[in-house]
Amino acid sequence: DPFLIVVPLAPPFAPKTDMSGFAQQSAARARGLATSKIAEAEKLQKSWFKTNKNEDAAQLYKEAGHQFKAAKDLQDAGESYVKAAQYFQRADMLGEAAMSFSDAATVLKEVDASEAISAARQAISIYQGQGRFSQAGRLTTLIAEVYEASGDEQQAMENYQEAYEICIADNQPQKAHKWLHKVGDLAVKAAQYQKAGEVFETMADFCLSETRLQQANAKNLYTRAWLCYMVYDSLFGSQKGQEFLEKDYNLAESREGELIREINGAVEAMDEAQFTVAVNVYNEVSRLSPEFISLLLKIREPIEAAAEAAEQDKGAEEDLPDLDAVKIDVADDVLPVNEEGEVDLT
Repeated sequence: DPFLIVVPLAPPFAPKTDMSGFAQQSAARARGLATSKIAEAEKLQKSWFKTNKNEDAAQLYKEAGHQFKAAKDLQDAGESYVKAAQYFQRADMLGEAAMSFSDAATVLKEVDASEAISAARQAISIYQGQGRFSQAGRLTTLIAEVYEASGDEQQAMENYQEAYEICIADNQPQKAHKWLHKVGDLAVKAAQYQKAGEVFETMADFCLSETRLQQANAKNLYTRAWLCYMVYDSLFGSQKGQEFLEKDYNLAESREGELIREINGAVEAMDEAQFTVAVNVYNEVSRLSPEFISLLLKIREPIEAAAEAAEQDKGAEEDLPDLDAVKIDVADDVLPVNEEGEVDLT
């Protein structure tokens, strides 16, 4: 039939590839290669005739580390990189050693915090000796991140502070203040309000000395510093707030500046109503962040305590009897009285 339309049959569906099985096979091959590299390195160390055996062993351990990393065996990868670094040190190849220690720290931070920190510190020591401060600073922040992830805020702060100082020494102020900001955030979290205030004030002062765009950032940093100082000590905080208003005209003319003036006045007068009005007026336009709310609540605590104490004193006074209305009955045989019935002690 010339009008018969032949529709070709659809090709059979291709079988689905088992990606999980493929990944497992790839990982197994990578582990096998890594194991063979390590065996070759160990055999090499037993040779009496090989002149560059430390360098060659280091390269083999480094390659083993790469293979373990590909297989996602991070612990074995880290240990292989550390071995590579140690052999590079023996071969007096310090740059390569530092890179291998750095590789070890990067993979170990996911599985072994203490070993990651140890490897990073060894790399930092080499980098600082070579004057390579950028690499040293990067690894110092890695240590800080490991401590922060583990919940050790004090150690995290100390290492972010160290990273800040390294970057300042390396003339990288922008990167340095990124790490200093982390110090301030963690100080607030750890309730170290004086330290947090000092950090944010330092950052604000730096912004004021820079470009116009960065000067605009000083306003928020001075406000955070003032809040922290107020929680630490309200009198000191009020003085600092006034200092910041005089130092930064952008702050003085802003809504944040008005908030500082109103809160300082409310705290000085112990006026809870004024405090509440100031916060609500600001919040109507600029929504307060959770951190700001938390700090403002802490600043308000002494005002609330004073108000509660005053209310208790007022209640105690109301409970006292009216002494003018109290009649004292005095028996004649106990105290002498005169004709008018008054006690006569003459």
